Amino acid sequence: MRLLIITFMLVISGCSDATEKTQHIENSETCEFSFKNMGPCEHKDIMVNFDIKNVAMDEKLFLRLNVQNQDKKHSLSISKDTSILDGDKGYISFADINFDSIPDISITTSFGLANLYLDYWVYDSVNKKYSYVGNFAAFKINNKNKTLSNVVKSSAVDYINTTYIWNGFKLYKK
Repeated sequence: MRLLIITFMLVISGCSDATEKTQHIENSETCEFSFKNMGPCEHKDIMVNFDIKNVAMDEKLFLRLNVQNQDKKHSLSISKDTSILDGDKGYISFADINFDSIPDISITTSFGLANLYLDYWVYDSVNKKYSYVGNFAAFKINNKNKTLSNVVKSSAVDYINTTYIWNGFKLYKK
């Protein structure tokens, strides 16, 4: 067990030091990125990379995600003014948030805050494009009830719990 933990830590530390190494994920639905590791991310037949703008030596502004899915290219605009500072970490997720068995895409848009926010897109297989869902606090996916939920810390002692349901490609509070 100890050897397994040490091996895992070596693999993780090796990936985080790479500058442009593609992350291939098979048994996970997420790729981690950082200020120094903005390399491409690949999941099944989906490849994602960033368009960024260097703002300062220690800050990069996200412009868009470039997604290649089954030989079709998509350009997904990221929430305005989303930037990453040296030392920040985030992730791209391919979790199926609309329960259609097709990977969707989300990306971290907040760093170092009490609430983790992400931009979310679902894949529309009929029109073969990604539809923007919105910027939400991180979702917890309930496959059994086909709902999404999140918790937002609104003050030092108050939290807001929200549950969402789908109607087509639109998300509604339950």
